[in-house]
Amino acid sequence: MRTRIVVVCVFVSCMWLGSPVQAQDKPAGTPLSGAEMMALYDDGVVLDWENLGNKGSVALIRHGFAFQVWVLSTGVGDMDKGRWRIDGDRICFEWKFARQEWIAATPSGEETCERHYHLGGNRYEARFATDGALRGSFTLRK
Repeated sequence: MRTRIVVVCVFVSCMWLGSPVQAQDKPAGTPLSGAEMMALYDDGVVLDWENLGNKGSVALIRHGFAFQVWVLSTGVGDMDKGRWRIDGDRICFEWKFARQEWIAATPSGEETCERHYHLGGNRYEARFATDGALRGSFTLRK
């Protein structure tokens, strides 16, 4: 158990290091295509996100693996692991433990999909694929 905690702590601390990454020459507010998301995300990237006072980081790891940590506006934080995939022009996530009810009204273990939009520079936003509701904003790091 102690080894697991050390490994997770080292991984989480490494998530806060890295350099910014951005889409090339995209007009502000333009949705990313599936090919653009693969080019940005498939070699591994960290999405540092924020929404309504909640903050976190999602590490997208090659071959569809993902790891996330977050702190809610209430100060409660947690972490989870899961999978990601590109489906057309959407990115879809399935988390092992995260309670998806607060973000998409789906229980944990069920997939949720979203569209990513380039806002300019290294700023992006995510919107739920089902209704276009804002999921949050994020920046990218390698």
